[in-house]
Amino acid sequence: MGNSGKNSNTSQFFWTLAPSPQCNGKHVVFGKVISGLSLLQQIEQVAKTNEWPTEVPPHPIAISDCGIWTPLYTPAAGYWYDKPDEESFTGTSPLFLARPRVALVVPNAAAAHKFTQSLGSYCIVVHSEETSQEDQDGTTAAGRIRNDWLATFRADVVLVAPACRNVLQQITTLPESWTKQQQQQQTATEILVEQVVLEAKPVEAMKTVLQKSWLAQQRQQNWQLDGSALL
Repeated sequence: MGNSGKNSNTSQFFWTLAPSPQCNGKHVVFGKVISGLSLLQQIEQVAKTNEWPTEVPPHPIAISDCGIWTPLYTPAAGYWYDKPDEESFTGTSPLFLARPRVALVVPNAAAAHKFTQSLGSYCIVVHSEETSQEDQDGTTAAGRIRNDWLATFRADVVLVAPACRNVLQQITTLPESWTKQQQQQQTATEILVEQVVLEAKPVEAMKTVLQKSWLAQQRQQNWQLDGSALL
């Protein structure tokens, strides 16, 4: 939270994109970015010019809409698209295209690059977990993926390369946070671990997300996934 002194809170807040020791002991940290960091970095670049040394961006940046994000039920990433609509007065209708956040489990950086290239701009690769020779049974990698990325809802889907199948075998259940979230929302359709953690080759990555993930089920009911026109 931002303030200008004691008892001056005006509900202002700011994101920090780098260490900010000057805020220690003065401001309250009340949240953490778990999705959309790439958008904040783009906003940061707008003001990062040598010709514009002040803190005010040279172009206006506005938050036109906001709301409560509900994990598993509200898309965590995506964009608005003006879909052509002959029946609309304006000729278009707003459509939100959701972009799945994908965590990768791969044997090396080269495989991660292939997955990222295959997914293109239709998905957001939020993490790439490279397995090591010391972690032969995949326990360590599986624990990091499950606890650091799934339990905190920082990733929607995990794609596992065939060479890392041992990690896939270690993730047999979803985190408790996913179970509680589904119970709170009283959903009729349960999300299964095999719809979240999926094995795929790089060339099949996009098709796997669009057809086999739990997001495909949501796509049929409520969401429109970016890239679904490829099917």
